[in-house]
Amino acid sequence: MDKVEEEVEKILNRKPVGEKYDLYYGTSFDGIPFAILTTKHWWYKVGVIANIEGRVDTSVYEDHKICIHSTQHQTEKKARERIEKCKDELEKGLYNCLFPNPSSYGFTGILHHGIRKESIPREAIINPDKYLEKGDIISNSFALTASHWAIYIGDGKVAYVSGHGGGKSEAVARIGRFYPDFVKPEDEFWKIKFYYCFRKPKTIAAIAMYCVEHGFPKEEYNFFTQNCQHFVTFCAWGLEASPDKTFPEVHNRGAPGYQLSRRIDYFLTTGAY
Repeated sequence: MDKVEEEVEKILNRKPVGEKYDLYYGTSFDGIPFAILTTKHWWYKVGVIANIEGRVDTSVYEDHKICIHSTQHQTEKKARERIEKCKDELEKGLYNCLFPNPSSYGFTGILHHGIRKESIPREAIINPDKYLEKGDIISNSFALTASHWAIYIGDGKVAYVSGHGGGKSEAVARIGRFYPDFVKPEDEFWKIKFYYCFRKPKTIAAIAMYCVEHGFPKEEYNFFTQNCQHFVTFCAWGLEASPDKTFPEVHNRGAPGYQLSRRIDYFLTTGAY
């Protein structure tokens, strides 16, 4: 019995949990085993249980290798819609269902959020391949309260959202040089490490290249809801978020179920992966 099945058994053995209405086991596109367990008591409760062991920074979160989220629904129809949406997203490598909008559902969850910065030696300007690997997430500070993010794709190049001198109205996902497009000699710059990440670096880089080729964002650039961080987190997490807004402090573990800037359903039908 694997860890997901063990967790399902634990939940079903708790009292009162209600009767089992539906149980589905699957594996995400990124190889993460999951279960969708639905129980019925006074209402329907749809739980998503996923084994993210190996995707967690154990130096920070030794005990968070299983993530559990559940939502409550008053009708069978709404519960079934939630079940099907979770199946569809997870099996395509999208993870919005792990972060449901708390204003839309009765919601409980166990999954903590946070980032860690690691300084990159200034010599990386001359030889970035010595210090960076394909799929690394990097940032620099371009404003007092904001940072610019990119994904390193190797050979001294990055994928990022930029106007390339054309202003914010021209900002789209594109390829640039680590230096001088992304960083300048006077900049500080870092690797960004997520406390957990659903995808492996080579997959992150491949999705970044896909987004460059097919267009991101779909909508007009917006500093608050469609920026470079939304692009990077889409590639790394399978959802869009802005950690500058979500994590006001580095190492902040946040709260489960923070609200995303917008849904990313338009990628579900593109065959992106």
